[in-house]
Amino acid sequence: MRVICEMDSGLRRAHRVELEGILDAVGASAMWEGVSGRVSKDVPALLVNLSGVRFMSSGGIGMLVSLLARVQQAGGGMSICACPSRVRSVLNICGLEQVLNVRETEEEARERLRELGIT
Repeated sequence: MRVICEMDSGLRRAHRVELEGILDAVGASAMWEGVSGRVSKDVPALLVNLSGVRFMSSGGIGMLVSLLARVQQAGGGMSICACPSRVRSVLNICGLEQVLNVRETEEEARERLRELGIT
């Protein structure tokens, strides 16, 4: 799993996360290690681009829910975007599309974070 986590160019209080690979237990662990420590009261939000995720297991789903809890504890929010159809289908079946603020594009995800009060 390749994890890129950097400050988002459109929101000063959010990190943009880009994943590439398989989001299983091993990939989820790599994502958690690369992202969770960056969430803080000053930068409490995540915009997560899943366009490079080829497969997602229950381990990946659990980690996304854990990250959501982490950002909410910091007073922020999370929005996921650019899901391949297989990944989006899994999130839909699990009933997590609304909870994880799944959007089609990064700009739509940024707009959702703005709606949640992230600037």
